Amino acid sequence: MCAVRSTLLHSAACILNDICDIDFDRKVERTKNQPLVTGAVSVAGAAILLSIFVLGSIVLLA
Repeated sequence: MCAVRSTLLHSAACILNDICDIDFDRKVERTKNQPLVTGAVSVAGAAILLSIFVLGSIVLLA
């Protein structure tokens, strides 16, 4: 269970980082093709997935 919670929280942190860095990532050659930057994934969609991962980890904590 601990591994699953850790994976969910790590994934949530990565999504949050991608959301926060979207403007910077547009300017960097290495990251300009990421799904959030290109619009393949919307910020709202990423935020929903972030919420699901955080809530899932909280549920598993109980």
